[in-house]
Amino acid sequence: MAKRRIPRYQQEEQAIAHEKLTHAKGVGRIRADLTKQAPNNSYGPAKLFYEDLEFTCRDCQKKEIWTAEQQQWWYEVARGSIHTTAIRCRTCRQARRGQKNDSQPAVPPAETDPPPETKK
Repeated sequence: MAKRRIPRYQQEEQAIAHEKLTHAKGVGRIRADLTKQAPNNSYGPAKLFYEDLEFTCRDCQKKEIWTAEQQQWWYEVARGSIHTTAIRCRTCRQARRGQKNDSQPAVPPAETDPPPETKK
């Protein structure tokens, strides 16, 4: 049998009920504001809540935690895609950003005055 799509208002109700249940157990979560998330152009579910997510840095293999507060900033303030997650720790991100800035050629300043006309 085909899977039935759950309407958004029911998804939100389920998320609230789940949040109350997990909050009672002591698991920290932050409820997502769907109006602040970037449009995802997908039939898949949007992020209804944020919770701490453990990941391994791609560069240094160090275990890190992407906190719920950081996720909320990324998805709602910076409006990052809901299909992205953290893959590098802060120090590796800063090092990589520095390498990118060093490798880009300097842009010459634009001339403000047009070249003088020569008379024949």
